[in-house]
Amino acid sequence: MSRLLEILYTPAKAFFRLSRWLRLGIVVFMFSGALDMFYHGISAYWPASLDAFLGPDGYYVHLALFFGMVFIILGVIRTRPEPNHAVPNPMGSAGGDFAKNEFKGRSLSR
Repeated sequence: MSRLLEILYTPAKAFFRLSRWLRLGIVVFMFSGALDMFYHGISAYWPASLDAFLGPDGYYVHLALFFGMVFIILGVIRTRPEPNHAVPNPMGSAGGDFAKNEFKGRSLSR
């Protein structure tokens, strides 16, 4: 049982570490996406009109999906890491030493 709780707790802990905008966007997007699939999948078989609840042709649900996407983008922009201005040499110190040692003592003009 503790393994099951650990499996459930780890993603929940990671979700709550996200920024407020990102969490809000994910929740709005998931909820409105489920309602949108419900509207398009069940509306032909549902006896009552869903337009009163979800808007004409699911307009309110599509608007909520859009706002969910906007909140997700805001969350990603607000939490992106700052660029590191000290760019390391991809070759490491050996690559730099190789280039220095290879042309040491040689003149570029012949």
